[in-house]
Amino acid sequence: MENNKLRREVENQKMTESNLRSLKNQLDAEKEIRTSQEFDITKLRHEIADLIAEKTKNTNNHERAMRDLSY
Repeated sequence: MENNKLRREVENQKMTESNLRSLKNQLDAEKEIRTSQEFDITKLRHEIADLIAEKTKNTNNHERAMRDLSY
C-alpha cells in the first residue's frame, strides 16, 4: 500500500518535471522570438529616422531652389 503511494508520488514528480522542462523550452523559444523582433523593430526605427532625415533634406533643398527661382 505504502509502495503504491510512493510510486504515484514519484510518477507525479516525473510528470511535473517533464511539464516544467517543456514550459522552459517554450519560454526559451519565446525569448528568442522576442529578441529577434526587438532587433527588427530597432532596425526599422533607424530606417524610419533615415527616411525622415532624407525627406527633411529634400524639402529644404526644394525650398532653397524655390527661393533661388524667385530671385
